Amino acid sequence: MQSSPANPPPANAPAAAFTKLREDAQRADRAVRKEIKGLHPSLWRITPPSSENLQALEAQAASRPADSLKLGDTTTVFRTQLACGTPIILKHYLPTKRFETRDILGRSKAMRSLLASEALQHRGFGVAKALGAWSRSGKGSYLVLEDLAGHLAVQKALRKLEGKERLALLTTAADVIRRLHRAGVAYRDLKPSNILVALPGTQCSDFRFLDHDRNRFYKEELPESLALRDLAAFQAGTPRTVRATEQWQAMVVYMPEIKQRETWKRCMPPLLHEAAVRKHHWIARVLLGGC
Repeated sequence: MQSSPANPPPANAPAAAFTKLREDAQRADRAVRKEIKGLHPSLWRITPPSSENLQALEAQAASRPADSLKLGDTTTVFRTQLACGTPIILKHYLPTKRFETRDILGRSKAMRSLLASEALQHRGFGVAKALGAWSRSGKGSYLVLEDLAGHLAVQKALRKLEGKERLALLTTAADVIRRLHRAGVAYRDLKPSNILVALPGTQCSDFRFLDHDRNRFYKEELPESLALRDLAAFQAGTPRTVRATEQWQAMVVYMPEIKQRETWKRCMPPLLHEAAVRKHHWIARVLLGGC
């Protein structure tokens, strides 16, 4: 199996470059899936922790720590460490049934997240690396992630920065998302809070993707309709401090042809209305006035 590319091709690379990337990545994806064997399988990218260490992590997850990063109806996410002292993020997907066939057959949410995380890496994108995944009958599934404590969620980074620095981060994010779509990836939950960045955030390699539960990977470049849904999710989660003009400049980086009247009429109104439907922050109505 070929090693993963350091970065995807440039956003404006010829179609052949992304075709080869997708084909190579699909072969790598298939090879990883073959590693999943047996009932309630586990998959590790580090030395597997001892059974005692796993039991301790499961007990910690069951207690739902008060200082968790996320305490949701379906997941618990918190910082902890392995017995060896390695800091990690543990994501516990809570059980929904007493007997979950998908978990038994190795298709738990944790395992699918690990596979999606590595599929993004095969396409050249940075992620919070999945270090291991396993499941337990009646207890749900567990995902161990590297702890990127030095990174900020893009949502927070955009609030932290101003002026040229904020615009540089926003336009770099647009370039990365364009590469993502040309690589055939539909993120489907592309909120700024699901993307981490190491400031200043001016290189593709500065970005790390999170939360892969809903990712889909296509053999072709992403259809425009799906791409616009991703863009709407990103815009809906963008802080109010980001100006409409900055959003527009980022959109031009993502899709230079948006300045053409027909493309604008086809893409911008549905994108902005989709963002509004998501009931997040705002809709740049000034952009609906024309271009």
